[in-house]
Amino acid sequence: MINLSPLVLLMPLLGFIILGIVGRVLPRSVILTVAWGACGLAFLFAAISFFSMLGTPVANRTSDLVLYTWVSSNDPQAPLQISFGQFLDPLSAIMLMVVTGVGLLIHIYSAGYMEDDPSFWRFFAFMNFFIFAMVLLVSADNFLFLLVGWALVGLASFLLIGFWYTRRSAVAAAPLPLPGLYGQIGPVTPLHVATGRYGRSHACKCAHPRRHDGHSRRLSRRPRLSSL
Repeated sequence: MINLSPLVLLMPLLGFIILGIVGRVLPRSVILTVAWGACGLAFLFAAISFFSMLGTPVANRTSDLVLYTWVSSNDPQAPLQISFGQFLDPLSAIMLMVVTGVGLLIHIYSAGYMEDDPSFWRFFAFMNFFIFAMVLLVSADNFLFLLVGWALVGLASFLLIGFWYTRRSAVAAAPLPLPGLYGQIGPVTPLHVATGRYGRSHACKCAHPRRHDGHSRRLSRRPRLSSL
C-alpha cells in the first residue's frame, strides 16, 4: 500500500505559498495553473493512495507516516510524545479524494465566477489554503494536529467569507465561522486527559496504552481520527 498523504498535504500548501508571495504579479493563466495544478495533483496522489489500498489485505489497510517528532520524553513517571504524521486508512483515503476532488471542481467553477475580480490571485491563494487545512484535518495522525487542522479550516472560512472586505455584508458575515473555534474547548479536554494519562496524543496509540507494569490496556473502542 502506498501512503502519499504527505504529498496530498504539500501540494495545496505550496500553491498557497506561491500565490501568496508572487500571485499579485502573475497573469491569470499562471494563477489558474498553480491553483488548479496544486489541487489536481493532490487529488491524483489521493487517488493513487486509495487504489493502491484496494490490492492490500484488509488487515493491512492502515499506514502511519511520522514525519517529525516535536516532543519526546522518556521519563517513566511522565512520558510524553508529540509528533506530526499522516495517517491513512480506508475512511481517510476516501475523505482525501472527496476533499481534493470536490475542491478541484470548485476551483474550476470559481475561475469563471471570479474572472473580473481585481484580487483574483488572493481568492485562489485562500482556496488552496482551505484545501490544505481540510487535508490536515482529515489525515493528521494525532489529536493535537486534528485541532490545528480544525482551527485552520475556521481561519480559511473567515478569509473566504470576508473576501470582499469592502462590502458591508461580507464584513458582517466574516466572523460567523469564528464562534466554531470555541467548540475546540470540548476536544481540548480529552486531548489533555489522553496526553496526561497515556503520555501521547496519537489517536491509534492511545487505543492500546501500556501501563508501567508492561501490560496492555485496550480501550473498548478504537478512536479513528479521520472519522471525527
